[in-house]
Amino acid sequence: MTLLDATDLSIGYGDRLLASGIGLSLDAGSIMFLLGPNGVGKTTLFKTLLGLIPAKGGVVRLSGDDVRQLSRRAFAQRVSYVPQASPTAFAYKVLDLVVMGRTSHLGTFGAPSRRDHEQALAALETLGIAGLAQHETSRISGGQLQLVLIARALAQGARVIFMDEPTASLDLGNRIMVLDRIRKLAADGFAVLVSTHEPEQALSFDAIVAVLSKNDFVVGRAAQLLTSARLSGLYGTPLLVERTPSGKWSVSQGEGDIERDW
Repeated sequence: MTLLDATDLSIGYGDRLLASGIGLSLDAGSIMFLLGPNGVGKTTLFKTLLGLIPAKGGVVRLSGDDVRQLSRRAFAQRVSYVPQASPTAFAYKVLDLVVMGRTSHLGTFGAPSRRDHEQALAALETLGIAGLAQHETSRISGGQLQLVLIARALAQGARVIFMDEPTASLDLGNRIMVLDRIRKLAADGFAVLVSTHEPEQALSFDAIVAVLSKNDFVVGRAAQLLTSARLSGLYGTPLLVERTPSGKWSVSQGEGDIERDW
């Protein structure tokens, strides 16, 4: 079942067009990784798909419904967003932060109900971090905080989840923990779009990838699309994509001169 579909999408700010002809779809139970160098419009694409800025052309649909016909509340009940974890300005309790994900289900002046708290706790349990419910967000690890933000998205009740570089600045153990939970979300039927600067992640998931450059937008299976030649041109430096005898993927510095494809 297709949960999100973008057709012939054009994105940009003001009079500036960054990319056009974008087409992608997310099915229930799928993960798509979005890759591309800085400055080509990945954030703009995210914001356009999230309805934060208008598309310059094309259409985005959720389960067949044109997003332009949906209220912000209805949209938020279908799509959630997970930002990069960063220190919070206030020392929220973990459970209170996750309950904030229920906002789109409340009335104009409604306060979270017992059911909202139960939904938030269930989201924490799904991610295996219910034991952190009463901890302050300022006293947990970066990886745990990232999982809390994912739990907030789950509490929102949306089946499509956008994640903006969810493993950025995390150590190895926390990266593995977060990626493992993302994999399990797809197994549970969620559709997940992940922005990343680490092609090894998409390769290790054997996921569908969307690659955005200044001159192109392509979608395909990671192992076929993320070749040494493509990544070298994309990032303007010689790169070598290899698979080790154990089955692990690596992307390392290659040799020679490369001309950027953007």
